Amino acid sequence: MIKRKRQLVSTHTPPPASPLPFLTLLSLVLLRVQIGGVLYDGVKRSVHNHLSAVGLRVGQKPDSELLAEVSKCWCDHQLKMVMVRDSICMYMDRTYVTQKKEKPVYDLGLQIFRETIWEHPGVRGRLQVRAGAKDS
Repeated sequence: MIKRKRQLVSTHTPPPASPLPFLTLLSLVLLRVQIGGVLYDGVKRSVHNHLSAVGLRVGQKPDSELLAEVSKCWCDHQLKMVMVRDSICMYMDRTYVTQKKEKPVYDLGLQIFRETIWEHPGVRGRLQVRAGAKDS
């Protein structure tokens, strides 16, 4: 389920409207509370795996395209994390994350972006060199 929802978000496809009746939705909400850790870890792993692949691609860009590509990836990632938070993990953020004092899903996604894209060896050092060259 997480993988399918993440694929919808990755392609910017809005999730289909749910035809489930209210009681079925209530059952799913109660189920999420019981497996909040599994859902949270699954989202974390999914975002990390996706951004690791993006980091490899971005790290291979030539210097002249690097900053533009990181900026594009950042904007795309922010949009995806809003979609994940609002369509998949809204209830989990309000219950599991609050109870367990974990990072909210959006903040978690920003942290993973920093760790996998910004601090990627093929990105960070090259951006610092370019910034230093412009300051001179």
